[in-house]
Amino acid sequence: MAGITEQLAGVLAALGPAGLGLAIAAVPTAVGIAIYVTRMGTQSKIDRLEGELARIQAWHTEELEKQRERYEDLE
Repeated sequence: MAGITEQLAGVLAALGPAGLGLAIAAVPTAVGIAIYVTRMGTQSKIDRLEGELARIQAWHTEELEKQRERYEDLE
């Protein structure tokens, strides 16, 4: 990995001021990509948890109805 970094630094140095401008312009792009990838992972976790919550709420509603029916039968 250090070899690639050194090669990239050499190419940018050879380009001079244009290389420096290119390097500076690449930083926000790299950061944006990292943020996007992180959000995608987080969003999939949120979607999974929302699905689990909906399943638990449906189960709770069914159990509550069953208990109400049992209570009415006992009265």
